[in-house]
Amino acid sequence: METTETTYDVKVYKILTYKGARKTTHTVRWVVAGKRWREPFGTVALAEGFRSELISATGKGEALVIATGLPVSHRSKAAAMSWYKFAVEYVDARWAQLGGNSRKNLAKTMTATTIALLRTKPAQFEPAAVRTALREWAFNKNQRAAAPGDVAVILKWVERNSSARLGLGGAGQGR
Repeated sequence: METTETTYDVKVYKILTYKGARKTTHTVRWVVAGKRWREPFGTVALAEGFRSELISATGKGEALVIATGLPVSHRSKAAAMSWYKFAVEYVDARWAQLGGNSRKNLAKTMTATTIALLRTKPAQFEPAAVRTALREWAFNKNQRAAAPGDVAVILKWVERNSSARLGLGGAGQGR
């Protein structure tokens, strides 16, 4: 059994916003036992959510893994939860706080991200049908339970073929 080094020596910085010509990136920065970490996000809400998780973990007295820069609790969650399941739960958690246009934009963002993270492209379904199923049904808390049969088939396929690991913290490897 491998031993994982953990520490309580953590410092979380405020979100760094970079406004480029084509897009804006919001980067969460933190230091774990002297090792710098950063994780970029496309929206300030996603960045704030991730930063909040780091601060909450340290506030609860949870150790962070030095090798990954993430709280100990993230190991099992990331390995057990697919991207699709995470995205649906995230939409459900944010739903009540968002207005109509924000809900639409969140659904569009989650749809594009989910399609990008599929293990294989859905050859048996029309690409537009997959996007519609995700945008209008999966990422719409009020409509999800009423999805028609053909949409349910697509969503089950997406759930099975979604990335098995969230990969939180993977892109920010010690930068």
